[in-house]
Amino acid sequence: MGEAKGTHRWLLASLVAVAAFVTYLPSLANGYAEDDVIFVEGDARLRTWESLPELAFERYHTESTAERSVYRPVTTLSYFASWQLGRGHPFAFHLLNVLAHVAATLLLMSILVRLGIGVTVASLASLVFAVHPVHVEAVANVVGRADILMTLFCLLGVRLWLAGRVPIWARIGGVSLAYLFAVGAKENGYVLPILILLVELIRPQAQDDPSAGVPADDPRSKVRALAARAWRCGPLFAAMALVLASYLIVRTAVLGAVVQLDVAAYIAVLPEALRRTTGVANLSETARLLVFPSDLSAYYGPAVLNPAGLGDLRFWSGVALCIGCGALIAVTRRRRPAGPWVLLAFGWIAASYLLLTNLVVPLPMWIAERTLYLPSVGVSLLLVAALEQVRLHRGSRSLRALGGTIVILSALGAWHSWQYSKVWRSSDALYADHVERHPESFRAQWWTGRKLVEAGDIEGGLVWLGRAVELNPNGVRVTLEYTRALLLVQRSGEAEALMRPISPRLHPSVSVYLAQSLIFQDRLPEALRVVAIGLESFPTDERLIEQQRLLDEGR
Repeated sequence: MGEAKGTHRWLLASLVAVAAFVTYLPSLANGYAEDDVIFVEGDARLRTWESLPELAFERYHTESTAERSVYRPVTTLSYFASWQLGRGHPFAFHLLNVLAHVAATLLLMSILVRLGIGVTVASLASLVFAVHPVHVEAVANVVGRADILMTLFCLLGVRLWLAGRVPIWARIGGVSLAYLFAVGAKENGYVLPILILLVELIRPQAQDDPSAGVPADDPRSKVRALAARAWRCGPLFAAMALVLASYLIVRTAVLGAVVQLDVAAYIAVLPEALRRTTGVANLSETARLLVFPSDLSAYYGPAVLNPAGLGDLRFWSGVALCIGCGALIAVTRRRRPAGPWVLLAFGWIAASYLLLTNLVVPLPMWIAERTLYLPSVGVSLLLVAALEQVRLHRGSRSLRALGGTIVILSALGAWHSWQYSKVWRSSDALYADHVERHPESFRAQWWTGRKLVEAGDIEGGLVWLGRAVELNPNGVRVTLEYTRALLLVQRSGEAEALMRPISPRLHPSVSVYLAQSLIFQDRLPEALRVVAIGLESFPTDERLIEQQRLLDEGR
């Protein structure tokens, strides 16, 4: 009987793994797209073994200033491994992304089984995670690996803590190591202790558990028992605190500060109150992506999502969503078995997504689909709640009906993910898709204008680039593109006016274009000073070095 159950478990786990792998097969043919070009293809450190110390103890990308960079040595070293294995070919990068996604899916299934969920229910919930379309950006785009690895090590940490037959000291050591790798992959991994605490509070009661045998109608005793249960995690949390402190010390030494905030221009200029109301408004869009991801987008800036104040319907939809989630937790609180799983699901989503909402600190985006990789585990946990409730109270026929519905929806989701994975094959393909889906976006205007300039229609390109600047007037990259086009037609006065307010520390092109506009106006001494200022922040930029040489020769 036990052997049959084991075979059944392995069969379902294999089917889930195959679904996760096959769904993302198209991504194996992808090249480098968007940020991949900068952080992977353009990172010369990945090419030589001599760069290993730099990859481990330097910021994520050396061409970014320290104020705008992060420290992710695990992710960077994984890029190095992919580059060496594939000799720079994108296939090696995409293959590792897909395999890491498969591993994360299987870890989720293992955690559910360990928490007492039947293998059939666990496989259905994990299947949804395996094929969820919101994961496409994380899996099909190389730099999405940071979110996959961070989630993988968070799930590994939870699973190691649940390995009951392993000595406590070994579990603490394993979880601490997983925590180190999680925060080393991406900063969001700091939430692992919270996730473990949430899981600990809902896991099945053991005989030595202080909460075992406490009457359900004795809330004070229950709270004390749960507090005692959490207290048992004290040594683990102490070890994890030591790991986090060590990571922050190294991070501070590398970046010069504990926290680096790279804030999107369209968010940084908003009043704090409007930023927060917009963050609440965007929660409804996040919920849509997690529950009904029919329309996906690589970018959620203006005008895909715009600021929303107290009078905006989007804000009140976000408020209604929060109230609805709280009501669902309250209604299911005493219902078994759904109640604990609903609480765990919303707790997981809140813990892993709170700092990404712009409600606490300003960030470089409203929403990024890749950042939903870890929070999306909460969707699977909600499915567990529904499936378990149906199994115990509605019977096997209702369970089969719900399970069949989940399989059908998963098949549709897998097809959507399969198709959308192809969009990430290159930057041009990505932007072309974005223009088709969201022509109102400032990035769509930007890309159209850039393509017109590249085709020789500079005046036409300036019209589109001008629209993009109007939608996002503080966006440095789009302003640089617009300025470059202005310089091509020698409208140097307009170019200078655009570059003057921008700090030369943000990008080397700021100094390059400002100096060029001054050269066109025969203001060579000023141009030389601008180049010198630019070289202080970007001493290896070849364009600035060449400009300085030409200006020195012309004096």
